[in-house]
Amino acid sequence: MKIAKEIPLENLPTKMLLKSLAQDGQDLLLNEVRLMKAELKEEAQKAAAGAGMLAGGALLANTALLVCAVAVILLLAETMATWAAALLTGGVLLVMGALLAVAGIQVLKKVDLTPDDAIDSLKEDAQCAKQTLRDMQSRREEAT
Repeated sequence: MKIAKEIPLENLPTKMLLKSLAQDGQDLLLNEVRLMKAELKEEAQKAAAGAGMLAGGALLANTALLVCAVAVILLLAETMATWAAALLTGGVLLVMGALLAVAGIQVLKKVDLTPDDAIDSLKEDAQCAKQTLRDMQSRREEAT
């Protein structure tokens, strides 16, 4: 229900004001929910893209490292025991894998799923509604 702007608020019946306020509040809440959904969807898409890239990179790196590991083991096996060459190569790969995992975790930590804009907007709307009610009360008191 929309109230004509030409009619002063103090001349409207309380029932009409409350009905209008309730409808406006409903509309506002629905719009805020839509905003939150849009924000969450955007952040979830970023997280999915980051996770997909992380998984793809890990798979390719794993394959390449396995091939390189075999080559390094074969090379080192000419100067030391084969078991020692394999152990040394495995240790180096373990450290590299841990570093890659830490980097991936840091990327995922940067994703913020909090709908900050919608929360700020809801806080502003609540303040505005409170102020409007205060104004309406003071105008009614002045009119009496």
